[in-house]
Amino acid sequence: MLELLQILSFPTALLALLVAAYTDRRVENRHKATDELDWEAVAALTGDVGVVKRAIQKVNNRINGMERGEGIEHQAMQLLMQQQANPPANNSNNGYSGG
Repeated sequence: MLELLQILSFPTALLALLVAAYTDRRVENRHKATDELDWEAVAALTGDVGVVKRAIQKVNNRINGMERGEGIEHQAMQLLMQQQANPPANNSNNGYSGG
């Protein structure tokens, strides 16, 4: 049984070594790719992205408001039409109240 575990541990150790080498290579490539990166430019671009996102949100809110406004406008027109069709009753006191 002990011999079987020793035989199985060698491929496992070899696999672990290969995974570690692959990971090291990827980290080294990532470090080389970001080594010459201008972090101030990245920060400025991040700020610009935030400004653009806020502008898009404002435009979307305006568009949504326009879409909702049509329904409200239609309701107001119907209410006006109903008021014109049913004029208020005339009072006999001509606007005067009291005795």
